[in-house]
Amino acid sequence: MEFEKAIYSYKAVNECIPTIKGFTTTVQKRAEHFSKCFELEKLYNMCFEKTGCLLFEWEYTPMKDYHKAVNDGLCDKVRKVRKKEYDELLKRAARCLKNEILGIYKMMEYGEVNTTD
Repeated sequence: MEFEKAIYSYKAVNECIPTIKGFTTTVQKRAEHFSKCFELEKLYNMCFEKTGCLLFEWEYTPMKDYHKAVNDGLCDKVRKVRKKEYDELLKRAARCLKNEILGIYKMMEYGEVNTTD
C-alpha cells in the first residue's frame, strides 16, 4: 500500500523561516512572558495557515505547555512559577517551531515531500 506524500509550498515555507529566525527568546522580566506567549502563538498560527501542517497546531506542541504555564502562573496566587521555568518552556516551544519548519524545508530539498512553486 502506498501513501501520498505531503505537499508544501516553497514560497510559504520561505516566508515562515525568516520570521521564526527573527523571534528572540530573551525576556528580561517574568511579566514579559505574557506578551512573548502571544507572539509565539502568532508564529505557530502563521505557520499553520501557510503550510496547513498539523505540526504547527500549537495545542499539540510544547507551545501548549508554555501557554498553560503563563496563563496559570500569572493568574494563580497559590503557585508562583519562577522566571527560569518560563524561560525553559519558551525556549523549548520556540526550538520546536524552528526545528519543524527547517525539517520541512530539508524534506522539500531532498524530495521526501511534494512541493509547489
